[in-house]
Amino acid sequence: GWKSLIAFLPDGLYDMNEVENFSLLSMRQDTTPAHGLISDLGKRGISVEVLRHALADMDHKEALEVIDAEISGTPLRFDASRMNRSSTSSVTSSPGSSSGPPSSFFPPSDYSQAT
Repeated sequence: GWKSLIAFLPDGLYDMNEVENFSLLSMRQDTTPAHGLISDLGKRGISVEVLRHALADMDHKEALEVIDAEISGTPLRFDASRMNRSSTSSVTSSPGSSSGPPSSFFPPSDYSQAT
């Protein structure tokens, strides 16, 4: 989950108060702690490569598949019948064209400035 992701991000990126603030997002109906975390990573200028590295360390195959497909420009087809918490992926790649991969989802930034 999102707390596991924080543990795999560079040390010192979030303090306990910030983690608690993400937890409180679960009480709101318009967002989730995971969405809040990903949004905050973008606001801090954390690159997709940093996020991808953390997800790879977690062995989070589904999230890596989505990121890699987005970077390569390969459209994804979601199979709702496979949506569960098992190790099988609910996302499959479909061949497609792309105008070119984005350099990152988040603006480039020096991580040291985020702390």
